Formats: sequence, structure tokens, C-alpha cells
Amino acid sequence: MVSYRSQPLRCAAAILATASLAASCSPALRRGPDLGDGVRIGPIVETAGGRRLSASKLVTELARRDVVVVGERHDNGDHHRIQAWIVDALVDRGRRPAVAFEMFDLGAEPEIATAVAASGGDAATFAERVEWEHGGWPPFELYRPLFDAVLGAGLPVVPANLSRAEAWKVAEETPSAADPAAAGSRSAPLSAEDLGELIDEIVAAHCNAIDRPLAARMAAAQIARDRAMAGAVLAAGVVRGSVLIAGNAHARRDRGVPAHVAGLDPSVTRASVGLVEADAVRDVA
Repeated sequence: MVSYRSQPLRCAAAILATASLAASCSPALRRGPDLGDGVRIGPIVETAGGRRLSASKLVTELARRDVVVVGERHDNGDHHRIQAWIVDALVDRGRRPAVAFEMFDLGAEPEIATAVAASGGDAATFAERVEWEHGGWPPFELYRPLFDAVLGAGLPVVPANLSRAEAWKVAEETPSAADPAAAGSRSAPLSAEDLGELIDEIVAAHCNAIDRPLAARMAAAQIARDRAMAGAVLAAGVVRGSVLIAGNAHARRDRGVPAHVAGLDPSVTRASVGLVEADAVRDVA
């Protein structure tokens, strides 16, 4: 039902990408609302122009969009607190979006619906029903504030990701070539340049221990996941709008899920919030 890819990095922050925003969350950064346990939202930066936004302005911008993608570092609990705050803030603004998750695979809709019904709004019960501990993701306690917000508000929980087996099938069917165009044959709307950069990043993320043909296959699998998640959030949000919870790489507006949403339906308004770590935000600020 779930699959986990570890990421480097650590602490908390935010980036909106319609725009594109970066914000940070840390006890040392005295900006934005206090989320408890010393966690505060730090600077929120519209990355396209470098404009700083208040937390209130961020929520106002997000509440106007049909699709909101909220990124994360999977093992950073502060990020999940920020995601919970965003969900709560949207509900306070009168929105009741479906909430889609990278952590649950397409096809798991019946199990998810049963787990939601059986949970009675209790996040721990939901986690037991979906067997979270066997999914390969970080401990559920890190995600609990987010699920408390989603289940407490009675919002739909939507599986959005390709299964590991389906993603691997895409990788195996991708031509074994270092040419980015080969890896991207099914990847529109990504450009050859974007594909090349993605392949380079995958090689670097593996400490240059893999070659470009393998990285090209891995890139094709990631692109397929992004496209699947884009389709899931569009389907889930036809009436009520949707929020996608996914890793920061999937939240990239240039080649992640937002780009595929635009490719599938250009009329849909969208925003992307990348949560970065306190040290990293200094680089985008």
C-alpha cells in the first residue's frame, strides 16, 4: 500500500509554488504562528520573486486554489505539524478539500475508506487499520498531527501513489540509455533539460554510485508517480478541491506534480508549498 524513499536533510520551513513559497520552522525563527512544542513557522518566501508573505497571506493564497501540493521531508515531525496547520487553516476558511497522500497507493481506496469509517476520527485507530507500521514510512507519531487534523475535520483521505510494483514496471520498460529523452518518452510536460537535471540529481543522490542508464529508469519511475498523483488529486478535487501530501521533490512546480496537473488540465488553479529546513531556508530567502 505504501512505499518510502528516504531523503537527506533536517528541521522545518515552507515554500509556495504557484508562485512558489519557502518558509521555515524553528524555535530560533520568531515568525508566524506557534504550532506548539516550540515550533513556529519561519519566513515564507514566494520563490518566483523573493516576496515575503505572512502566514495569513499564505493561507489566503492557498484557499483560492483548486489543488494545493504540500511537500515535506518525510522524517521531519515539524513538517507534519505545518501540514496540519495548513489543513486546519483551510478548513477555517471554509474549504473542505479531499486530502491525497503519497503514502497510500492507488487501488487502496476500499481499505482506506474502511479504515476511516472504523477510526471514528481517531488517528491511532486509523493507523492500525491501514497497517502503517508495515508500510516502510517513518513512525506514525511523526504524522499523527496531520492525520488528527484531516480525520478530525472529516475530510476525505485519498490514496494517490503508484505502487512500488507499478513504478518498478515503468522503470524496467524504460530504454537503458543515458539520453534523457529516452527516460522521458512518457513524461510530458517535462522538457529534455528538466529530465537531464532530474537524472543528474538522482545520480548525485546516490553518491555517484549508479550510472545514468539506471538513473534514467529511476527518473521515469518518479515521473510516472508524479503523473499518477496529479491524476489522483484532480479526480479527488473535482467538486471540493484537493490537497496533496508528498515529498518535496514531488511538490516541485517545474517538474513535479504541479507541472503534471497543469499538463492534464490547464484550467485548474494550483499552488505548491515546499517545506524546507531552517538552515536551507537561508539559501532561498
